Amino acid sequence: MTSSNRVIRGLLLSTLVLGTSSHCAAGDGRFPRLERFRERREQESQSATTPAPTAGTTREAEPAPAPLAGGSDRDETLTVDGRERTYYVHLPPGLSPSGSYPLVFNFHGGRGSGHQQAELSKMNGYADRYGFIAVYPDGIEKNWNDGRGTTEPSKMGIDDVKFVRAVYDKLRNTYAVDPKRVYSTGISNGGMFSYRLACDMSDVFAAIGPVVGSLATKHRPGCKPASPVAVVSIMGDADEFVPLQGGEEGWKNGKGDGGQLESESAMKDFWSKHNACSSEPSVTQLPVRVNDGTSVRKVTFSGCRNGADVVFYTIAGGGHTWPPNEFKWGFMNRMAGKSSQNIDATQVIWDFFSRHPKS
Repeated sequence: MTSSNRVIRGLLLSTLVLGTSSHCAAGDGRFPRLERFRERREQESQSATTPAPTAGTTREAEPAPAPLAGGSDRDETLTVDGRERTYYVHLPPGLSPSGSYPLVFNFHGGRGSGHQQAELSKMNGYADRYGFIAVYPDGIEKNWNDGRGTTEPSKMGIDDVKFVRAVYDKLRNTYAVDPKRVYSTGISNGGMFSYRLACDMSDVFAAIGPVVGSLATKHRPGCKPASPVAVVSIMGDADEFVPLQGGEEGWKNGKGDGGQLESESAMKDFWSKHNACSSEPSVTQLPVRVNDGTSVRKVTFSGCRNGADVVFYTIAGGGHTWPPNEFKWGFMNRMAGKSSQNIDATQVIWDFFSRHPKS
C-alpha cells in the first residue's frame, strides 16, 4: 500500500468511527496538550447526535440522559514503560471518599481518542445518573494492541494491557472504586481490545461490553481467563468493517487494519462454554420502535458460573456504529451503515454491567 493510500485510509477511518477529521500537526503525538484541546473543539463541531425519544421506547432503546450538574472531568497522565500515557476521567456528582463506585473503562476505536469516545457513546450522562466513574484511555497512534498484530501499537510492541492495569491501580488508589464492579467497553478496535482484557485481566474485570468488535483469532489460543467474565456484545449484520461471520477486518471495504477476527457464533460458543452457562440459550426479538430498516435479536446464555451471563445483541441491517447515535453528515452514515434506532448501546451495556458484579 502506498503512503498516500495509508493517509487516505487513516482519514476515512477517523471520520467514520468518530465523526472527526485527522490533523497531522496536532495528532502525531508531539503536541499532546494541543491535541487534547483540538479534540474538544472537534467534539463541539462534529459530534454524533442522539435521536429524540419515541413513544413506547423500552430501556434498551431509551435516549441518553443529560449530564447532571456537578459531574467533573479530569485529564490525567502516567508513565508506563518509559512512555507518557494519557486518559480522561469523568467523575459523577457527589463523589464521596467513603463511597464505593463502579468503574467503566470505555475504549475508542481506531484513529480515535478518549474524549471522542466519551462524546460518541454519551456515557458521561449515564455515569452521572447511575453513579459510576467512567475512564477513557488514549491509545498510542490512536489505536490499541488488541491481539491482531496489525495495528501500530502491536507492531511497536506496546503493552496496552499493562497500561490498563496501571490506570486501574492509580484510579483505585485515588478514588473510591469498588473492585468487584470494574468493566470494559469500547467500539471497533476498542471492542476488540475489551475482549483481550477479558482474556488477560479476568482478575480485574467483572464484565465486558464490546460494540462492533470481536476477539482477534490470533489471540484466541492464549485466551484462558482465570475466572468467568460476563459478556454483552452488540454487532450488526451489515457491518463492512467487522464481519459477523468472522474473517478479515475491513473485509468488504478494505479500509481497516486487517487481521483475522472470530465470528459472532464462535464468540457465543467460546464464552458460554468458558462461563459454564446453561446449554440452551433463550432468544428474544426486541420490539421494533422505529421503522428504520433494522431489528434486534437478543440471545441470552444464563445459569452461568459465578453469575457471569453471556448476552449477544445482533442488529439486522445494523452497520459499524454505536447505536442509536448517527454521524453528522450523510456520507459518513453511508460509509458506516445504519445506526439502529431500536437499541441504545450505552443503556444496554450499563444495565448489564449493573447486574453483573464479580463474585
